[in-house]
Amino acid sequence: MSPRIFTLLSLITLLCISGSSRTGSVEKVKISTSKNKPASTQSQMFLHLKTAKRTFRVGEEIEITAYLENKTNQFYYVPLSLSVLFIDTPFHGISLSIKDARNKEVSKRAAADPMPGQEVLRADEVESQYFIFAPGMIYGTKDSYDLQLPPGTYKLRAKYYEYASLKWSQEERKALAVPVWTQELFSNVVIITIGR
Repeated sequence: MSPRIFTLLSLITLLCISGSSRTGSVEKVKISTSKNKPASTQSQMFLHLKTAKRTFRVGEEIEITAYLENKTNQFYYVPLSLSVLFIDTPFHGISLSIKDARNKEVSKRAAADPMPGQEVLRADEVESQYFIFAPGMIYGTKDSYDLQLPPGTYKLRAKYYEYASLKWSQEERKALAVPVWTQELFSNVVIITIGR
């Protein structure tokens, strides 16, 4: 879908959810406009984190939703792919941290190496790798995970990161129709309990 089509979504409310909620099968991203349009004085981008509930049994899948909300009055490019919460990429994404009651990191993470010859995203690939995130829009991912956590209380927090465009030259960034959002964002903390 082209950035022009995504820009039109700033005029209507649209929720696109499809696919399976089984573990490892990520639903397509949700794109919509917020009900309350941002005032001109607002200048913040938010990362929100939610779980379907707060108490789970051991081995029960946990539905996790993470999404960006543009409450600025500006248009920005953001990555089309934000769906892998437990795989760190060298380009951009949303990662999820899980800490136990002792504040020890317990999430199981993997690193994704780019394909040979694709180690860098070029600025001329912006049309295929990013879309224009308009004021008032929300965009993110929802999936169910078997986190394999023992009984206990855990703190979940998500982080949005963008590394790829930081490697572009100043001239390349200035040539873009709108800037890429490059600041790290941290979500609210969600506390869940795993019981027997």
